[in-house]
Amino acid sequence: MKDLFDMTRHARRGMVAMLIAIAVVLIVTVIAKSQREPIPHNSAWQDTTSLEVNTDTLTTTVATPVHKGPAGQRSRKHPQRRPAKPKPDREPRRLDPVPTF
Repeated sequence: MKDLFDMTRHARRGMVAMLIAIAVVLIVTVIAKSQREPIPHNSAWQDTTSLEVNTDTLTTTVATPVHKGPAGQRSRKHPQRRPAKPKPDREPRRLDPVPTF
């Protein structure tokens, strides 16, 4: 356990710098969240209502689907797989010593 905390001076400084950086990021995040102004409920409701009114008045055109004839469709049957050909036996490789340099 003692070896776990055995660090060099540079390692300790790096660890302290990382901990300070993490603390600064957390503090900035908390401050940013607290400074944000909440959206008024009435405004959000009006935006939603206007969006619904606009989408309700849109006209949609339904495109007729294109049907292909049976000749244009691929067959659903899978071709039968042929058994793999047996591989011929190889000669064992020679194990020459590796030259040293």
